Amino acid sequence: MHESKPPSKLEAVEVVSALFQFCSWLASTYGRSSKPDRSARFDPHRLMDAVYESPFISVAPEGPEAIFVKADVDELFDVLQQLHDAVAA
Repeated sequence: MHESKPPSKLEAVEVVSALFQFCSWLASTYGRSSKPDRSARFDPHRLMDAVYESPFISVAPEGPEAIFVKADVDELFDVLQQLHDAVAA
């Protein structure tokens, strides 16, 4: 995505879904103490809660706040809220 226009709703959800799959693979492959639940599936209706669940907590058990600065976490949640609203519409 190297265009100046914002992604469509479908493209945005597809990217987040791909991120979910990548994080699942990353945590399954390189997780030391815990592995993600293999039955976990991406659900675009649950975007806001998903960052505190498997596979993401296998990488950062405390949530995104453990990896990113507050401004970046706030921006992440703003984007997730927009995606959630788009999926709900």
